[in-house]
Amino acid sequence: MKSLLAKDVLYKSDKEFNLVDASVSHSELLLRSDKIGNEDGFNIDIIFSGVEYLQMPSLLNGLSIYRDSEKKFGYKKVDWMLGKKLASVFNIKSGGDDYYIVAFDFIVFQNKLAFGESSLGVIQNKGREKEIARSHKSN
Repeated sequence: MKSLLAKDVLYKSDKEFNLVDASVSHSELLLRSDKIGNEDGFNIDIIFSGVEYLQMPSLLNGLSIYRDSEKKFGYKKVDWMLGKKLASVFNIKSGGDDYYIVAFDFIVFQNKLAFGESSLGVIQNKGREKEIARSHKSN
């Protein structure tokens, strides 16, 4: 397997993140570092879209996200999508462990949404006003 280098990091944070919301109908997943625990007073929301596979705990103490182009899972649909480049494997390293999300992409936002208020949803852009990182470059 290819070794992951520091330059391969797509996003990194020392903050605590929780899996706080998911939209099954829109294949979205929200990981949040809540503003209550952050000295700057902002939530950090990581929204994965086109989620096909998820293997991770609900709490991460710091994280680094990498793209892994060689990982396979042995599930027909997931491996087929990876082979057709319809999704990517995002390797999340946290606390010395590796976790995986197979998705189309992710975008990181900063917001001040209230506890329990979600930034998920394809119609509204609530909580998505300030983008701070993404898994691919926009054109």
